[in-house]
Amino acid sequence: MELKKEKTYSHKNNFGGGITEPGVQLENALIYALETGSFHKINIVDRADAVCVFGLGAYFEDAFFKQNVKERFRVSLLCDNSEKRLKEIEEKLESDSGLKCITPDCLPEYGNVAVILMLGDTRSAVRQLSPIVGPINCLAYNDLVLDEIMGGKRNRNWFADEFENIRKGFELLESEESKKIYVNVLCNRIASHLSSQSYEEMCVLPQYFYEHEGYRLESREVFVDCGAYTGDTLEEFLKLCSAGKDFSHAYAFELDKDNFWALNKWINQHGREISEKITVYNAGVWNENGGLNYGKMSSSDSFSIFNPRETITAKTVRLDDVLMDKKVTLLKMDIEGAEKAALEGAAHIIKTQKPKLAVCVYHRIEDLWQIPIMLKSWVPEYSISIRHHAKWWVAETVCYAWIK
Repeated sequence: MELKKEKTYSHKNNFGGGITEPGVQLENALIYALETGSFHKINIVDRADAVCVFGLGAYFEDAFFKQNVKERFRVSLLCDNSEKRLKEIEEKLESDSGLKCITPDCLPEYGNVAVILMLGDTRSAVRQLSPIVGPINCLAYNDLVLDEIMGGKRNRNWFADEFENIRKGFELLESEESKKIYVNVLCNRIASHLSSQSYEEMCVLPQYFYEHEGYRLESREVFVDCGAYTGDTLEEFLKLCSAGKDFSHAYAFELDKDNFWALNKWINQHGREISEKITVYNAGVWNENGGLNYGKMSSSDSFSIFNPRETITAKTVRLDDVLMDKKVTLLKMDIEGAEKAALEGAAHIIKTQKPKLAVCVYHRIEDLWQIPIMLKSWVPEYSISIRHHAKWWVAETVCYAWIK
């Protein structure tokens, strides 16, 4: 089913839409996203008459040309609040660049404009530009790149077929707080004008270890850190353990060899009492043993198996094989879109040991509902919750599971 380019929507940013009941919010967001294709941000770019980048500061200078933003997203307009900055950029552009510098008040002249926000904190720009181009047309660059690299389904029929699963994911959440966060995370992603909470308002810390409902750390945890990076999550874990909860052991999995080297360096900076209780693997976790290719994301330290650019081959393992005879009490996953497959490779551990889980569900939009549904089908006794852990964008939404 093709997206209709000619249909337009009100630019009024009716924050929350006057709706407070999450179930109604959810239904309205689903209908809106189905009509506009906003469940995938590339659809917004494709249906636009023109594509503009807003924010021509350091972020723009660092990324726009290096990452081929113009070609990838057919950008023809550059916009900033500073006329001085617009003139500076205009003087640097080649005469045949195909780029035009404009001020925000000129945007309506170009019809239905998708605006890519190349800013660290996009909130003030969204407030400024929403009345001009519409809230759904204000696209944070990182959010857009995430949808681009993850690929995913862009067809309306696919999204419509997922409605029942989206509702099921909502209904299996036990607490009203989790239901509210689930809906508002989804609204911020597909129909921001219908959200009653911003990412900042939902953000709680620490990620993976935030005590809520029935989820909390216990003494003598056996922690499995999938996507250990350079030790940031382990560092937080050790801080919490030193505050009165000792741990038995930690197993850390890191796909990238450079991150793995830094992870080992970090571990070796701790005394033997700690380092001997941490086992590290230079491998990604997946649903089969072998190897796969991964590539760099938009930042220099983030990787994804779904990025086709600058690919590197790495080893993958199934947790059920590597940890088959090991006790596991807490399992965390933040592995750039590979979470569902990795969980499949840990199905036996999850079904038999029923560890606490903290799994990222933001890389691919469908993970928000498909992963909770899968976990609940494997372990019906699991309590499931959703929490969000980043102030300004879509990243760091986590699904938690535990046994009461």
